Amino acid sequence: MPSAQKQFLPFLYAKFPKLARRYREWFSHSNYAPESYQREISGRIAALRTKYHLGKLPIEPARPREDAPQLNLGLDFTPAAQSPQRLTDARSLQSPLRVLTNEDM
Repeated sequence: MPSAQKQFLPFLYAKFPKLARRYREWFSHSNYAPESYQREISGRIAALRTKYHLGKLPIEPARPREDAPQLNLGLDFTPAAQSPQRLTDARSLQSPLRVLTNEDM
């Protein structure tokens, strides 16, 4: 018995005992459900696809447009080694946060 059946059949016996016997019988002869049941389920799925306008295959993810340029967020990510002025500029900026010292307490 394949391992999926080892997990699945005990679950069916516990939660859906009326279905478990039929499934055990089906899978004792083959690793697949009978063709008639497969056709029935396929028909149900096809009807749902039609009803909800779903295709047979997953929709491909949208591809990025090749003609669209990458937008700039306005952030400077130039490494400090290439821009020594950046370090001094960053130190001179006023932060909205203030570091507390012993004198403040």
